[in-house]
Amino acid sequence: MKLFIKAAIIICLSISGFSETIKKPVEVYIIQDGKETKVSSSITIKKKKFSLKFIFYRKPCIAVNISEKDYIYNAALNKIDQAYLFPFFPGCSFAEGIFNKDKHCTLSNDANNYWYYENKTDHRFDSVKIEGDKFICVRTIQNIYNRDTNGSVDISKINNKELYFTILEYGNKMVNKTINFNGILNDPGSKYYSLAKWALDNDFIDSSAYEEDFFEELGRVCFSIKFK
Repeated sequence: MKLFIKAAIIICLSISGFSETIKKPVEVYIIQDGKETKVSSSITIKKKKFSLKFIFYRKPCIAVNISEKDYIYNAALNKIDQAYLFPFFPGCSFAEGIFNKDKHCTLSNDANNYWYYENKTDHRFDSVKIEGDKFICVRTIQNIYNRDTNGSVDISKINNKELYFTILEYGNKMVNKTINFNGILNDPGSKYYSLAKWALDNDFIDSSAYEEDFFEELGRVCFSIKFK
């Protein structure tokens, strides 16, 4: 699968008639077998098709990292700055079709699924219902594409017992940030040290310092799904 460049993200951010003054973050629910549950830190479901339901209070625009490892999840929970969540670096989003026709999501340690709503003919959800400034979006997950193994399987056949979800909701402003993993790597006592070392050991990052422009983060949601 190809990653698409940062410019593509501007699609859903550059044109918006919806106020950014509403700061209530996205809400996430799991739907399976007709039961709907709001996510908390962890939720247990059957290893079969399920849906993610999102309630947005602004134009939908999220990046979702889904990983077998808990490094990104734990760092995000511990409020690490957006600049160090390397799967969300500019250019690290997957290219995929509209309307979620394949009913899938992508598993990766260093990239994200990018889901948005531009209009009724251009979005990445099964369905979108608009109620005033509220958007109710549903995305069904039946197949898992593993970028690291370059294979797609039905969710019932995956070997994973738990998957870690980290979701960033974006606004339409740009912010400039300095990235310097050396500051973390030089401090073994840092609560983010394990993330930085894992990322460096696997060549997800390098240790040089540089600046990058990011879309403003309006909120984040972190949870794990355990399969029974």
